[in-house]
Amino acid sequence: MANPRQINWNQLLRQTKRGDQSAQNELCDKIRVRLWANLQYTVKRESSQVLEDLLHDCLEIFIEKLDRIDSNPQYYADRILRNKVGDLLRLRKGRRGIPLMADKGQDSSQQIGAATELDTADPESDFTRSLETDELMDQLLNAIKKMDPFCRAFFLARLENRDTEEIKNIVNKLDPELKRSAYYVRVLRCRRKLRKILKAYLEER
Repeated sequence: MANPRQINWNQLLRQTKRGDQSAQNELCDKIRVRLWANLQYTVKRESSQVLEDLLHDCLEIFIEKLDRIDSNPQYYADRILRNKVGDLLRLRKGRRGIPLMADKGQDSSQQIGAATELDTADPESDFTRSLETDELMDQLLNAIKKMDPFCRAFFLARLENRDTEEIKNIVNKLDPELKRSAYYVRVLRCRRKLRKILKAYLEER
């Protein structure tokens, strides 16, 4: 891994804003590594999947806000992470003693809880709270079935509570040439698609 001091963040930002997809993939990957290191240091006692979801939320916001960033994108990403961690810590105070994710072999009610946190938990998209848990699970599975093979494989593996490396190995079989940096951008797009499908469902109710 490159020394953080050797990363030309501003150059990557400029190339990304010019539409260079490979530069965007590289920028997101380096931001991901930076945020993941900070996240593991600042947030403890949470499952790896909760941390992964928090990380992906940060990256998704980062990509959406790229046009607003003029320089030093790493510091902008740090601020996003601080805000997300603050939200998580406030949420944690209200649910002490309630595990966010269960071990393998969890019952159906635990799976529903895991599925809810899988991708729909978003401070800007808390519309899912109005759904009954059984209904949410049904709609979540139906939405996943409508997605492309990459997204479908990713989310089904998440529902099975696979760890990060297992999931990456599963989806990589669909596209063996996919680079690590591009993989995380694909995952962000999948998350956005799923949220859009679920939101459209709720608006039609």
